[in-house]
Amino acid sequence: MEGEELLKRPGPINDDERNELRERYREVVGPSRFKGRVLRGGRGGPTRMRESIVLGIAVALLLAGCTTSAITPSATVTTLAPDAERWFRLTWEPVAESDGARVRLRGYLHNTYGEAVGRVQLLAQALDSSGNVVDQQIAWVPGAVPAFDLVYYEIPNMLAANQYRVTIWAYERRKFF
Repeated sequence: MEGEELLKRPGPINDDERNELRERYREVVGPSRFKGRVLRGGRGGPTRMRESIVLGIAVALLLAGCTTSAITPSATVTTLAPDAERWFRLTWEPVAESDGARVRLRGYLHNTYGEAVGRVQLLAQALDSSGNVVDQQIAWVPGAVPAFDLVYYEIPNMLAANQYRVTIWAYERRKFF
């Protein structure tokens, strides 16, 4: 069987066919460039499988190294957007819920930036007299906040406390329309 026919034929080749291809390769390339290269049959052989396994392990290690623990709110971590204080102003007031143990924070978010923002999350924290966080909640502001405008928000079911703090936890600047 000719070398070209072997290459066009699907499936693995046997040892005699492999040797024939090796000889034809030597003739075409020349003995000085051959240097004992072996033509493999089948679908890649064990070397191909080893390469795939090593690549898979490398990708897994890379992904594991890139993961970070999630940032959670605390007394010191109150925002994921440090520039939020510059572009937004928040007002709020606590209103007692019907059960007496809970409070609803309601207020306005003022956008002082010249672009609309969306997907705004507020962090509400209830603080005791020492300033320790006794309750906290992340709430979504409904809809978009237009440029130089304000929107109303409510954050229900907060524990009654001495004082409250509301901050912008996260937001997205984006063009709407």
